[in-house]
Amino acid sequence: MNGPILAIRADASHQGGTGHIMRTLAIAQEWISRGGNCTYICATLPDAIRQRLETENCSIHMLKNAPATAEEIKETSAVLEELKPRWLLIDGYLFTPAYQEALELPNRTKLAVVSDYGCQDFHDPDLVIHSNIEAVADYTEASDKATILTGADYILLRKEILNTQTKPTTPTAKNLLITMGGSDPQEASFLVCQEILKLRDSENLNIKVILGAAYPANGKMHSINASNLELVCSPPSMGDIYEWADTAISSPSTTALELAYCGLPIGLIITADNQEKILSAMIDKNLAFQLSDARGEEATFNYLNDLLNSEMRLETSRRSSELIDGKGTKRICDEMNLPTISLRSGTLEDAKALHDWTNDPATRAASFSSDPIPWEGHLKWYKAQLNSTEVTLLIIESCSNKLGVVRFNKNVEADGESVISISLAPECRSLGLAPLILRKAADYFFEIYPQQAITAWIKPENIASVKTFIRANYSDYPSPQQPDKVRMRLTNTPSS
Repeated sequence: MNGPILAIRADASHQGGTGHIMRTLAIAQEWISRGGNCTYICATLPDAIRQRLETENCSIHMLKNAPATAEEIKETSAVLEELKPRWLLIDGYLFTPAYQEALELPNRTKLAVVSDYGCQDFHDPDLVIHSNIEAVADYTEASDKATILTGADYILLRKEILNTQTKPTTPTAKNLLITMGGSDPQEASFLVCQEILKLRDSENLNIKVILGAAYPANGKMHSINASNLELVCSPPSMGDIYEWADTAISSPSTTALELAYCGLPIGLIITADNQEKILSAMIDKNLAFQLSDARGEEATFNYLNDLLNSEMRLETSRRSSELIDGKGTKRICDEMNLPTISLRSGTLEDAKALHDWTNDPATRAASFSSDPIPWEGHLKWYKAQLNSTEVTLLIIESCSNKLGVVRFNKNVEADGESVISISLAPECRSLGLAPLILRKAADYFFEIYPQQAITAWIKPENIASVKTFIRANYSDYPSPQQPDKVRMRLTNTPSS
């Protein structure tokens, strides 16, 4: 993974839950799948969540200071200065606008915030992500600088959820899943289990209760003894469990949106004030049943029978599965300018785009010859490149948009060596994409010519280009014949 870095500031704990980590993980997974790097910056993190992040190829930096203190802000700022990420993504109620304003971001680092409440969640961000069925917060006062992503098109779903195989909903529940978050401080799972086990036909239900990574060892759920009830402690993945279930009970949270995507009839139990608008939106759109409010001293339960045994559950299942298409994280990463990159062989139709890129002032300044290239000469040269057996010319694309070109020329004076050149469209520069593109292009080339080495020639004063090739795993390879130029090399070996 040689692409741009995404830093995520989020925490998980018994009191604060694990939702901030788990919903940002959906973005991290998509970012990494596109070749980027992801580092979580955390002050509190249960071991099970740490292991999950490591399994997902995320780096983790644990902070020494308590979250949202002046010392932590200073420490986090120092970590960011060392990482120099393309984006900092913040998710957590402790990270107030004052916290964000106090952070010192590197020059090119942009700020994204996952928001639940509206403009009170952020200070001067570049991107705001409001992941919900619809906008349930007011963003009309946000600055013009901020791009606001709201609604069902931006719901955050991890890959295990996206890969879930849905099945037809039946009028009667058989496999009931109860999942009330990573910590469940209100013991909502215990309360609803007590209520369900009182039902006349409860013995016909198979019940699984998820106990999250931050659920305490002395929690009340451990005291329930029923032959048809299974406790599942901090599962590594929810995909298989969602496939097992035909009905679910959850809080109005990210988990409820995951369950809706899977087309499950859902009963909702509210456990926190920030869930009220989410609950209203899901109920108004007939996506779920409102069962109870666990914030008070005594919870009462409604609609349990409708959730478990009625024709109404079929309609909620149909509506929810139609509303969420599962492409939210793809749209978000597109907005954050980390495209899905593909490579193809160049054609004559690409000549004009390549001419524009190579004549861009920045490209000419980085080249050994800075003179503009006339069209006639370029076209003649380009046709010769396409027809040459000594040249591999690759167009870089994303969703059919041309991002640039990479070219490999076999060196006739050095057997087993090809010289690489790269030119990116101006709008694709300064996004941290070049190392990722160089690595993808090298992998493509080595598939065809595994015995070849790749050489890059760079102006000594072009420090940025030298750093880019280093990030793409190229090594310094000085030339005694041309000591005034930087020569770098990449070989098709595990060490490279």
